[in-house]
Amino acid sequence: MVDRLVAWLYGTPVLSLTSALNNRIVFDWEQHGIDRWGLGSRVLSVSLPLGSPTSSRDDRALDFFSNLLPDGPVLIAMAQLAGVSPLDTFGLLTTFGSECAGAVVLLPEGEMPLDSSLWVVRMYRRKISWLLSMLFRPHPSERISDADGHRPCPGTKGKLFSDVCPMDGGQDQLMVRHLRGF
Repeated sequence: MVDRLVAWLYGTPVLSLTSALNNRIVFDWEQHGIDRWGLGSRVLSVSLPLGSPTSSRDDRALDFFSNLLPDGPVLIAMAQLAGVSPLDTFGLLTTFGSECAGAVVLLPEGEMPLDSSLWVVRMYRRKISWLLSMLFRPHPSERISDADGHRPCPGTKGKLFSDVCPMDGGQDQLMVRHLRGF
């Protein structure tokens, strides 16, 4: 069983969470986050300025992290998969915290998030042109439909994400990532 989760933001540990009685969460600030963004920075949340005083009755982390989780039937299904109560935010984050929406990643203490440098692939104009042309071609699953003409696989359109990154030598480079099935 996991005793402590670490919340990572852009590869930097920001705070640690521990489970408390009655499905509460106690949190402590990580010095690395304060060093990177500064004491009082609201980079994580307006309600959670880095390094602000905490107490055992402080529900700000519980409020923030429970709102990263879905609600309704999806939350109930996730709780069943995790083997915890839908009210057990810490238990849910232990199982699903590495897959939260947004930039925050929650991992058991001692684990590190994936190196973001692995996400970037250098591409040249020819490859980018080919990827752009592929975005507008139907995916094989889009050619399949049921008797009513509905596609059985929603979300199969490709997406192209791009960003301009400064490179050594002062020249910016366009970084592009192509995803299928999202």
